[in-house]
Amino acid sequence: MADWTDTTITETVGGTADVLPVITLTCDEDLGATTITITNNATGEVFEWVGTITTSDVLVINCETWLITLNSVASMSGHDGDFITLKPGSNEIVISGFSGTLKMTYRDRYL
Repeated sequence: MADWTDTTITETVGGTADVLPVITLTCDEDLGATTITITNNATGEVFEWVGTITTSDVLVINCETWLITLNSVASMSGHDGDFITLKPGSNEIVISGFSGTLKMTYRDRYL
């Protein structure tokens, strides 16, 4: 179990241009009603999703297409804030309101 409450990670992006990740959160416990917040301190962007999430639920945040799904069903009504951009180099990401696994998928981009 990974409790991401106020956890800071560093995501290092290669290339020379910003990237728009797909963020996949797989819940490992019944959180019930929660507010998941993802902040990129490198850009000042803050993403927030409010909803109910339980064990094995998968929340996917596609920052390029601006689509959020919970278990493959659109879940946009709980969204507030920014879709996260990752800058080339180090990005300090702060996550709260979640417990489980986090995966960021993207391709390095070049200008």
